[in-house]
This record gives sequence, C-alpha cells and structure tokens, in this order.
Amino acid sequence: MGLYSDASYASSHAYAGPVELPLSARLHIQDSLAFKMSLQLEACWATETTDPQEERRAFYLKEGCPSNRTFRWHLQDGWPQRRRFSVQMFTMSDHAHVYLHCLTRICSPDEDCTTNCSEGQKVKRDLPDTLTAIISAEFNQTAV
Repeated sequence: MGLYSDASYASSHAYAGPVELPLSARLHIQDSLAFKMSLQLEACWATETTDPQEERRAFYLKEGCPSNRTFRWHLQDGWPQRRRFSVQMFTMSDHAHVYLHCLTRICSPDEDCTTNCSEGQKVKRDLPDTLTAIISAEFNQTAV
C-alpha cells in the first residue's frame, strides 16, 4: 500500500516511510498487485498502533463501500490489479501516529469480484474462499 501527495499517483509523489501531514491534507492511497489478478478492497481502517486487529478502529471502507463521507475512489480503467482512493486527513484522539490497514481480496481473471454500492445502501455478496491479506502503512499527523 502506498501513500501519495496527490491524485496523479506518480512514483515521484510517493511518500517513503512515516509522513507528517496537516489535517487539511487528503491522503491519496494506492493498493496494487505485481501480477495480473483483480484486486478488491474489502475494508480499510486506521488504528493508533501497528496492530490491525486493535480494538479501537476508524473505518473509512466497509464491505467494499465507503463508510466515511470524505472517501473518494480514483478509478483507473484497464488496471484491475490496482485500487486508488483518497480520504481527508483525520485524527484519532491524542496519538501522533496513525496506521492505515486494508483487507484486500485477490480474484482470478474469470471471477467477478466487484462490489455494488449505492447511496445509503450496501450490497453484500457471498465471498468464496479466495486469497485475502491485510496490508498496512504508517503516517504521522500534525495539526496545522
């Protein structure tokens, strides 16, 4: 999972290591595979520690659908192995570090792993036994 400074997602705009960002910033995030399979984001959340299973979590994507009003998909046709989105910077109590995590689903080329989301309604689908992984990234928050 990569953090970027803008919606171009150019490698020259990728952050390396922990990042300090003002609360006015948007987090531009890309999750991708190095091989030709489809990638579906099932859930994305933030925690105050590196533990993705931490009890206190702030979700911005649940069941494949945005759960935060600032969440925006950045669609990219022809790249099923890449998912891009942004969310407004946020705080979690008094912690200086926030850790981002996403649960991803890897689908075969002949499998339909799309999620249909509509305003106020989420469509849940049965998930077959497919590959999933939790991917994490770290950044620092600053109040500016």
